[in-house]
Amino acid sequence: MNSGIVYQGAPASALAGNAYANFQQTHKTRTPVVLTNANDGMLHAFRASDGQELFAYIPGFIVPRLNALTDSNYKHHPLLDATPTVGDAHLNGQWRSVLVSGAGAGAQGIFALDVTEPDSFSEAQVLWEFTDADHTAMGNVLGKPRLVRVRMNDAGSGTDSYKWMAVVPGGVNNHRSDAHTNTSANPSIFFIDLEARPSPAAPWREGVNFWRVELPPGNDATAPGVIQITTVQTHGSGNLEAIVAGDLHGNVWKLSFHQKGVSSLGTDGLVNLAKLNGMGENRNPLFVALSANGTRQPITSAPAIATAFSGMRLIVVGTGKYLETTDNSIPAAPANAVYALLDSANAIADRSNLQAISIDTSGNASSTAFTLGTGGGQKQGWYIDLEGHAGERQVSDLVLDRGRLVFTTLKPGGGSCGESGGRNFEIDVLTGRGTSWESSVGLLGGPMLLGTGNPAVSDSNTSGRRTVTYRMSIVSQGSEGTAIESSHLTITQQVGRMSWRQVHNHRDIAP
Repeated sequence: MNSGIVYQGAPASALAGNAYANFQQTHKTRTPVVLTNANDGMLHAFRASDGQELFAYIPGFIVPRLNALTDSNYKHHPLLDATPTVGDAHLNGQWRSVLVSGAGAGAQGIFALDVTEPDSFSEAQVLWEFTDADHTAMGNVLGKPRLVRVRMNDAGSGTDSYKWMAVVPGGVNNHRSDAHTNTSANPSIFFIDLEARPSPAAPWREGVNFWRVELPPGNDATAPGVIQITTVQTHGSGNLEAIVAGDLHGNVWKLSFHQKGVSSLGTDGLVNLAKLNGMGENRNPLFVALSANGTRQPITSAPAIATAFSGMRLIVVGTGKYLETTDNSIPAAPANAVYALLDSANAIADRSNLQAISIDTSGNASSTAFTLGTGGGQKQGWYIDLEGHAGERQVSDLVLDRGRLVFTTLKPGGGSCGESGGRNFEIDVLTGRGTSWESSVGLLGGPMLLGTGNPAVSDSNTSGRRTVTYRMSIVSQGSEGTAIESSHLTITQQVGRMSWRQVHNHRDIAP
């Protein structure tokens, strides 16, 4: 019900090195597959060309739950209910394609498979499984794990060492009263060695084949949890530079891996947070999302990272939750918002440090002029307040393309006739200005961007500068179908020579 679909074709990551180039060459004609979880308890791999099933996998921790499917009084409950992640990793001296997935609401656990050759999958391609029996902080993993190359040793402590790992947001409900209850209830982010081969003789051991960072919620008013994370990686190597995450208490966390490696982490997750916290050696977040009346706003979607200026970045997060029956409430409590936060060494105290963006009756997003920065009179980002009276929230993927931010919001039961709906937004990520329009296809999921035609390139001017114009169609996905918003996104960028003059008639100039 809640699992997305993942396509795997030929290896296509932007990773450098002859070994990876050889891996790409070897597997350039491998069978393309479509992978998805399902509530029969199976991860399914279908051949993309004709839909023929190549294999299915049932995680061991799901097997005890399968007898419910034969109950004559069966009522739906999830078994495998999360979207898998597929990527390439260097394991045991060779490149492989790996799938890692949580079980969503079905169970508190994750699993990893080698899917390099999907048409010859066998038991030997099962890498590992990890559940709350291996660490009680593992919850129901609703978000997507990330496959990254993680620093092992601290900078300056010898030759830099790295390992490919699954970085997993620990999800929700780790405090649930079951056989493996986590007494602290704090959410965690796990780092799990993809090369690990746990066994009864050599089980999972924290600090040996997995590591963990714990995130303190900040209050006890609502249930804690971390649903999604976003990783920042070095182009070419896949080295993990930073992790950005939002949690259900509105905290925005930034973990830095420039100086610290995971091998220096212990078994106290809060101490580990202080070591990796991008805000210094403390347990403070970069920002806490609070509504205008000071109520914490839950974050359930993955943050988006945009380039700002002078090597700085903007972190964009939307707030809102759509996980429980009570999340259908209108008006929304608290009212939600979308924030763009300047990533610096200084925490952002509150929304007064951000520029407010207003939406007029025509859907236009605008504000007074402001300058991004951390100096006096400057703003450390911007925010848009969503319609609290309509229960509006932002819970799906944010899409960034060439400086433009595209996202959707969700309004459960919103509309004059009680139908669900939402809004589409197309925003300049640096200024927060842009436009929005109501959904024409009901309750909205995340948007898609499709290129329309070829980019149009202008002639060079006397300085050798040109412009290129991209035309993008925004595809809205909703409960009533899809809609193509063909006229909503045109991006023009400067290309060609930027900083010197091109002399076109140099052959005519006398020496």
